[in-house]
Amino acid sequence: MVDFHTHILPGMDDGAATVADSLAMLERLRDQGVDTVCLTSHFLKEEPSVEDFLRRRAAAWDALRAALPEKHPRLLLGAEVQYRPGLDEMPGLHQLCLQHTNVLLLEMLFHPWRREEIDTVFRLAEGGEYTVMLAHVERYMPLQRPSVWQQLADRGVIFQSNAEIFLLPAMRGVALTMLRSGYIHVLGTDTHNLRLRAPRMDAALDLIAREMGDGARRAMRQRSDDYLAMWTI
Repeated sequence: MVDFHTHILPGMDDGAATVADSLAMLERLRDQGVDTVCLTSHFLKEEPSVEDFLRRRAAAWDALRAALPEKHPRLLLGAEVQYRPGLDEMPGLHQLCLQHTNVLLLEMLFHPWRREEIDTVFRLAEGGEYTVMLAHVERYMPLQRPSVWQQLADRGVIFQSNAEIFLLPAMRGVALTMLRSGYIHVLGTDTHNLRLRAPRMDAALDLIAREMGDGARRAMRQRSDDYLAMWTI
């Protein structure tokens, strides 16, 4: 099982503060059956440059790597890239893709998207250089016209949902409807810590199995592995 969205690299953003925090989160994910973890620290629109982000990320990765136990999930460096005007023309954007892939984890803005914002995503998806993955798609769903989602899907955009929404009573029905309708392709925990935003991948998959059958849980696990294998360069 792949966790496509985490904030585990120490000291990078509002996620793990220390290496000890990172190791505890990775241990929790390993115990939940996650064997591949994508380290997707925030690349915010205020970030000075891709080069500055990569320097900070390399230092955080070196600190974590030096402390990793012998048995740990496979770790892939990446970024959660926040939308900014002209993103599709930003120098060095390809360096923020998930390691060994062309997958760009994109955080959109939390308002009804303007035409230019949608067109930017379309250009990224159609240009052939990127596979666009929308981070925590459930957060945008109520804000957008229904037709937007099919247009994105038709262009090969991947919808990543946070596992947590399957466990929130107010969101559970929405999450299951999205999954049944094909508007959730892969899961991420979006974990930031073990206090308020702990990873709960196993509990989410158990809920999917209870509501949709064990075949749905197996399919979600297999799809995450198959997608990553397909995207790996």
